[in-house]
Amino acid sequence: MTQADNHSAAAAATPGSGSASAVRAEDGRTPGVGGLRLSWTWHRVAKPHATVLIHPGFADHRGRYRFAVDALTAAGHDVFIFDPRGHGDSGGQRGHVDRFEDYDDDLRTMIAVVTERTGAPPVLVGHSQGGLIVCHAARVAPLVVRAIGLSNPALTAAIAVPGWKIMMAKGLSQLLPTVPVPVGIPPEAISRDRDVVEAYRRDPMVFSAGTTRWGAEFLRAQADVLSAPTDFGVPTLVLVGTGDLVVSAETTLGHFRPAPGLEVERYSGFYHELFNEPPAERAQPLQRLCAFVEAHAKGGG
Repeated sequence: MTQADNHSAAAAATPGSGSASAVRAEDGRTPGVGGLRLSWTWHRVAKPHATVLIHPGFADHRGRYRFAVDALTAAGHDVFIFDPRGHGDSGGQRGHVDRFEDYDDDLRTMIAVVTERTGAPPVLVGHSQGGLIVCHAARVAPLVVRAIGLSNPALTAAIAVPGWKIMMAKGLSQLLPTVPVPVGIPPEAISRDRDVVEAYRRDPMVFSAGTTRWGAEFLRAQADVLSAPTDFGVPTLVLVGTGDLVVSAETTLGHFRPAPGLEVERYSGFYHELFNEPPAERAQPLQRLCAFVEAHAKGGG
């Protein structure tokens, strides 16, 4: 798997806190499966304790993780975050994937890029579909990372997917794979913070439909992950909002049970985007994530 990338750096110094006196944002591009462009940003602190690689969710992009990036860099950690194929500034049709394994392979490419650039494996964090991708990729071969954090991984939907959508996705996946089908997630379901919801509504990079092929592949990936226990082989933290209206907290809590090396944290009434909840609430999972990263900054890999 190639680690080469067509790099274009744009450094911008911003005030930091804690052990990070300044944060520089460096943008770059890396070829994913089939040479498709993967766009990323490396938020760099002066003397990082660890590097965190964040995988966003579906219809999401790296620009929506400001609160998480700010918290992690303030705690003294570098943060890499990338747009998956078909998202944000990366290449590909919006909301489309030919096969779910393309997501898996792109993730491995980004892990290799981070490791090559920083000299050490990252702590990997996957949100929603990003969490599903982390779980699915790990089924094939271990992910070479220090530790793994999951934020409301999309193992099943909170509300049953209408039968017609399932039939449409599976029936047209081969004949008309790029036809978009509305996903049906209302913006107000992502967060209880009105400003976050309004910004989501106005964001030109956020979209509301996935293709028939994506739908079929997404359902297949969920079934694959749920068919057997998930064991990453590295320290794991699963963050779950019990008020999630997008993915099923019950399924996540049933699939990931606390055990040696596996921590599960519940946040009562929290919505889907734990790191984008109102300020007082989002501080809780962000502080927990920062502590987890710090605990595994020098181990694992």
